[in-house]
Amino acid sequence: FYHKENTRRIKRKADTTMKKFLVWSMLFLLLTGCAAEPAATPSQTQAPVETTVPETDAPSPPSVTITMVGDVLLHEKVSDSGRMEDGSYRYDHLFKNVQDEIEGADIALVNQEVILGGRELGLSGYPCFNGAFEVGDSLASAGFDVILHATNHALDKKESGLRSCLNFWRQSHPDLAILGIYDSASARDTIYIREENGIKIAILNYTYGTNGIPLPADMPYAVNLLEENRVRADIARAKEAADFVIVTPHWGTEYVLEPDAY
Repeated sequence: FYHKENTRRIKRKADTTMKKFLVWSMLFLLLTGCAAEPAATPSQTQAPVETTVPETDAPSPPSVTITMVGDVLLHEKVSDSGRMEDGSYRYDHLFKNVQDEIEGADIALVNQEVILGGRELGLSGYPCFNGAFEVGDSLASAGFDVILHATNHALDKKESGLRSCLNFWRQSHPDLAILGIYDSASARDTIYIREENGIKIAILNYTYGTNGIPLPADMPYAVNLLEENRVRADIARAKEAADFVIVTPHWGTEYVLEPDAY
């Protein structure tokens, strides 16, 4: 009983002390809050300083946008989709949903997996492909600038298919760059360089092989193969002439989406 009573006295005394402290604290805050700010002397009174950032006419650095598309692999259903009711062929539908992106790029590249040997050689799908010339017309209409042809299907129609493909591009779309297949050694040895917005970009194209079909005996330059010494030499020459170098190898293990040992 004594302990409880003594505790109550201590608590009442503490409460009274706390109340006094709070009252004095409030009075102090009121008095200080009502105190007048000291008047500023003339030397302290200044007009606000306006800061202006000088305008610069420095141009923004040049840039180049690049779009890459592929592979355009013409299995039979894809090839047949281009046949119109009147028997003609047209393939614009293959690219209509991405044409804005293709045309909007400064440089648009496409990996044309299948040789375009034309209908005279017989359109065909897997395993030895041959596409219609009209596929090339649609690639041009879609806005592509560079056609990459160094693939394992480059010789599916042997030398005749390769020559027919190159003749088509040369006659129908001479403004497009055709890389990876060649009908002369000089064409093979020429480094393709495209300049956009003052920036020079070299583009190289190679394939790991041609599905076991040998290069024509009289055309060892027909398809650009991934031969290390040649690739190194090409890249060295490209670096001397261009600001940037893009190498587009056709390689990898089919259906494997990540790099492997090969």
